[in-house]
Amino acid sequence: MDADLAIRLPDHLINTLITYGGYRNYQRFYFETNQFQEFVKDILEQRSREKGVSIPIEGINHTGDKGARIEALQPMVKSGAIQFSKKHHMLLEQMKFFPKGAHDDGLDALEMAVKAAKDGDGVLIWSPGDPDLPWKER
Repeated sequence: MDADLAIRLPDHLINTLITYGGYRNYQRFYFETNQFQEFVKDILEQRSREKGVSIPIEGINHTGDKGARIEALQPMVKSGAIQFSKKHHMLLEQMKFFPKGAHDDGLDALEMAVKAAKDGDGVLIWSPGDPDLPWKER
């Protein structure tokens, strides 16, 4: 699994995902659809069709406690079932400071990916970010 963590403006996010979809053969692509993210998903589907890029998107709408879902990863991290690359410094930083860190969206996306993998899917999860955070590009 790979991770591309950045806070992006919606148009930049959509263009990035279409670029990935153009060279990765996704069998299924999960996208968080809480609040405004449903609209971003709809625009992504429309623009990817217009560009002839197949991205089989399935929305995920969480209703449970994000912190509890992320905490459930701890046994898998501790046992080595989930391992990290040093290149994923933002994800590692979020893990280091969880639950008191400023950001946890990467960990939220990781939890979704682990859940999908347990369900038997080889997938990429995209969580555009906390709707309470201001949009900015890095």
